[in-house]
Amino acid sequence: MILWVNDVVEFSEPVYCQIHAPKTGGTFVRTWLKENTGLRSECPFNLHDSNGHWTWKDYSERVSDFPRRYESMTQKVRVSGMVRHPYDRFVSQFRHLFTLPYKYDRMYDVLSNSELLLRPQYDYYFLDGQQMGYWYHLGTGVDVPITQGIAVPTSNTRHYRHTHKDVSDRYGMEPLDTFDIPEWMKRMVQDLYAKDFETFGFNI
Repeated sequence: MILWVNDVVEFSEPVYCQIHAPKTGGTFVRTWLKENTGLRSECPFNLHDSNGHWTWKDYSERVSDFPRRYESMTQKVRVSGMVRHPYDRFVSQFRHLFTLPYKYDRMYDVLSNSELLLRPQYDYYFLDGQQMGYWYHLGTGVDVPITQGIAVPTSNTRHYRHTHKDVSDRYGMEPLDTFDIPEWMKRMVQDLYAKDFETFGFNI
């Protein structure tokens, strides 16, 4: 999760809590807000989450009096994020995992990032069956509302792709938008992310 604040005269006012499930366009939203608004990113509940990929369960286990503090936050700010079709997300995850040994020197960093990447999107929007935020589908061109007067246009995410955009050229991998996912992989993804298909209405 990423908390976005607006710096006013003498204090910082929280305006939006971004749910950042890995490989769902969260980096695009983050980059767009940094480049096009005066908002500043912080870690929710004053906890340091370096990549913004903690789930609500992670926070509930680390934040004292979590239910009250979550309720207090959601009375002030919008809580939302984007979800992505599990097939596309899984292929993107695999490509990203392939690059991790090149990014990190220590195997611990590779494994810890791998564990975060493979979590279901469901875990980022629900805690013990309770819905914790709203979602918008990546690839539909929807504008994601942030606060009054600010909405992130998701119709052109290509321009904002981060440092992995050239993974095809660097590692000889087939471009993501031309990859034809095989049936055996589809079945595996359906088993791994059954709740994502059911909850977010993705077609099998």
